[in-house]
Amino acid sequence: MKRLTNRETQLLLSAVSILHAHPGTGDVHERILQATREVLAAEWYALDCFHPQGFWLNRNWQTPVNSATPKDVESFGRYAHEHPLFTAFIETGLPEPRKTTDFISTQRFQRLGIYNEFFRRWARTASY
Repeated sequence: MKRLTNRETQLLLSAVSILHAHPGTGDVHERILQATREVLAAEWYALDCFHPQGFWLNRNWQTPVNSATPKDVESFGRYAHEHPLFTAFIETGLPEPRKTTDFISTQRFQRLGIYNEFFRRWARTASY
């Protein structure tokens, strides 16, 4: 594992601080998105929920809020089973955040229905 720079360390500590700020109040999902925004630059962030028995719970949080339309969310739900992280979650519980490219190449991901029906919209700046 590489050593973190001072800047990376500060960003990470800031994100951890956000996650643990006022744990009994507020929305944990918003704190997760805020902490993620602290360390990773992107135009769009989303957090989705899956049931351990293998289905999407049709719950998501996104920043900017409502950037994915209801039609987008419906498309995501229709193709969620194709997402490589979904399969990894069902098989292992996926206890830590991961990128799609930890499981599948960008080229293979771009051939999936979930990419073409949902993720293509954010493809210019996406970090899968």
